[in-house]
Amino acid sequence: MWAGVLSLGNTLTTWGALFTTRMVMRMRAVVLRDGQLHVGETADPVPGQGETVLRTLSTAICASDVHVTGHPHPNGDIS
Repeated sequence: MWAGVLSLGNTLTTWGALFTTRMVMRMRAVVLRDGQLHVGETADPVPGQGETVLRTLSTAICASDVHVTGHPHPNGDIS
């Protein structure tokens, strides 16, 4: 029996001698909502024409980024 995986944009297709499955890929994200940071899952972004999506291996949030979310911003609220 053979099997494989093929990534097509925001879907993942697996195939084998006995099955074919498609599922929506999910990613974890930190989202600023109502002045609060929330960690959760969301659908992978889908690139538009002339755009690309890069796979992020790791990331960090700077303490000053968290600090600024609770203070007025000269260009309007960050939320």
